[in-house]
Formats: sequence, C-alpha cells, structure tokens
Amino acid sequence: TTAIFNILTNCYNYGFFSSKEIIQIVERHHFDKQLSDNYFSNKEFYEMLANINKELELDQSAIYAKLAENEGTIIQMHPNHIFTTKYLLEKYRYLLNGGFEQEAAECYKQFLYVKTHGTGFERVSVSMSIPNEFFQPTIEMIIKSDSPIMTIATDDRLLPSDNSIPFEMFGDCDRLGISMDVYDNNGNPHNKEEYDQKHEKDDAFQIGYAASFIAPMMRSLRTLIEGGSFTADKILKYLSQTWLGKERQPVTTVLKESPETWLDIISPSLTMLVNEIAKEITSKGGDKGNYVCAIDSLTTKVEGCIRDACRHLVIPTVQSNNNEILLDKLLQKLGESSTVDGEPVISKSAYRMLRCILGKPGMDLRNCIAHGFTCCADYNLQTALCVLHCLLKVSTIKVE
Repeated sequence: TTAIFNILTNCYNYGFFSSKEIIQIVERHHFDKQLSDNYFSNKEFYEMLANINKELELDQSAIYAKLAENEGTIIQMHPNHIFTTKYLLEKYRYLLNGGFEQEAAECYKQFLYVKTHGTGFERVSVSMSIPNEFFQPTIEMIIKSDSPIMTIATDDRLLPSDNSIPFEMFGDCDRLGISMDVYDNNGNPHNKEEYDQKHEKDDAFQIGYAASFIAPMMRSLRTLIEGGSFTADKILKYLSQTWLGKERQPVTTVLKESPETWLDIISPSLTMLVNEIAKEITSKGGDKGNYVCAIDSLTTKVEGCIRDACRHLVIPTVQSNNNEILLDKLLQKLGESSTVDGEPVISKSAYRMLRCILGKPGMDLRNCIAHGFTCCADYNLQTALCVLHCLLKVSTIKVE
C-alpha cells in the first residue's frame, strides 16, 4: 500500500493523472479506506486527496478522518510524551476540518494535558533540553502565589544566579537529566568545555533565563489567564503602587505644566502586549500574537523608566557635551548605587537581567529595536515576556 500511495501522489504532483482520474482509481480500488504502514506516505496521500476533493467540491470528512487516524498512529506510541504535542495539534486540526467537533474538543484537551503534564524533554533554547518536571516547582511558586504579578516582579529566585554558566547553574546535571549541545552558526557541533572556556559567563544568561523564568512562565500563563491573575489591569494596579505610579521628573516644560506618571504612557502598549499574550495562549488554532508595536513601544518606555530612576538617584544621564549617556553605562552605575541605608538600589540578579536583556553582552534588545535590527521572528511570546519582566523589575528599583 505504501508504494501505491507514493506512486499515486507522484502521478498527481507531476501531472501524469488529472484530479478526476486519481479519484476514479482511488474509489475503484478503495484506497481511501485504508492506511499504509508508513506515516509520511499516508499524510502526503490523504492531503493530496483533501486538495482534490476541495477542487472537485466533494465531501472531505472521510479524508480528514483518515488524516486524523494517521496522526493517532504516532500518538499511540507515546501518548503522554511531550514529543506528541505537535501530532495532537495536527490531529485536532484535521478533526475540526472534517466537522468532527466533539472529537476535536477531546483531542485538544489531550493536547493541553500533555503540553503541561507530559513526560520527556522539551527544548527551551537552541542549545538546551531539560526534563519537563524540572519546571514544576517554579510553576507552582508562580500560580499559587497570593499575587503572581508581585512574585514575578520581586522574587529573584526566578532568575539565574549571578555567577552561573550553562552547567553550574543547575549543580547536579546528571541527576536532573539536563543535557546541552553547543553549535556554531553553521550548525557544526562544538565541545562544551571549549565553549565554557572561551565565552564570558554572561553569554550563558539566555540559557539560564530560559530555564529559570521563560519556560516556567509560559507553562503558567494559561492557568493565570483563566484565573484572572494575568491581565493588564492587574499589572497596572501593581505598578501604580510602585515608584512608576508617582509623578514623573519634570524634564521638559510640558511635564512641568502637565504632570503625569509613567503609567500614563506605558498603559497603551502594556495593555496591547498582555492582550496579545492572552490571545496566543488561549487560541485553539495555534494563532501567534502580533507583538511588534507593543514590544517596540514598551522597550523604549523601559529605557525611559531606567533613565528616570537614574535622575531620581542623582546619576547623570547626559555627558558634558549634552549627549545622552549610553544605556549600558547607566545600568552599570545603577548596579553600583546604594540607598542612604547602604542597600543596593537594585538586586544583583535583577541588574544582571536588565543588562543582559537590554544591553551587551546579551540580547542587546534596546539597541536592536532602536536601530531596526529586528525581524518578524524576533517578535514572539518569549521576547514579550522578557520585556514585561524587565518593566516589572524596573519597578523594584529603590528610587527614594
């Protein structure tokens, strides 16, 4: 059967048989009632039939039922493994397209369960794989908190340690089942020890941050959204109780005449960002959020807040020639500053996070956005969470 499916698919793709001729052959020999023992051949063959049926305006429900059944052959091998989530989502789409709404709903429930409770490994960065169970304590810390937004803003346990490098941050990696592969830009593998020796520790921040915050946060979002804990109003209410909710420094004549808080200009882009995150997380069709405007706007506001915090702390933000001091240098001065009581104005972990996300070495997000170095792929859920987390961390700066 595999060979027949492949021959018919190729005959159609290369124009040897017309759509009607393919349908006649298939119906005469009942090829549309069976599956071969090859997943990929089945998928190509039945997707071809779905296209033909659509072209000829024939009923497609039976074809989509077979496509869903084909996905099920893979799912049955590892029903609770994180690897099967993509097959469950494919099966859900086929069932929905075939008009099997009840079966599709059940399949989507299984997809959500495996995605959040599945065993095995899920890639959290281009170079690291971590057992899904590793994130559970952090997930529970977030979703069971009395104030998840405050926890995200203030709890530095969600950040990698100050001196972490890819393996040191986890301690006993063999016990946890953590593995890491290092590749260059061309996909060539490299020795991990050489990587650790030749790269600065801050280069490892993105790996540690993905494991300590981004991955657990992504797994917490659905629960937080459904429980009403993750909304723009909740975040703005929390921020209103921080220094960002107080009157801005009057650095322009307009601000002198018409005082405002940072929330007045943060609110629109923050609301847009949170709404797009909620749309992506709750979408049944796997729709992605459109984060371009929200991330661009909010990133520049985060820099503005940092510069305002420096002014509060009497840290100069301009040079003697009246040019702005670069953000990297301001962050360094901020990290070195203390309150009158001798306490750091920002924790070491939070300072390092802001520097590694917004500046260099690290993601250099502020510079990439300001100079148009970003592309569509950069505006994703992970980056949206990074920017939101930066804003919440900036709100913890002790400016008084």
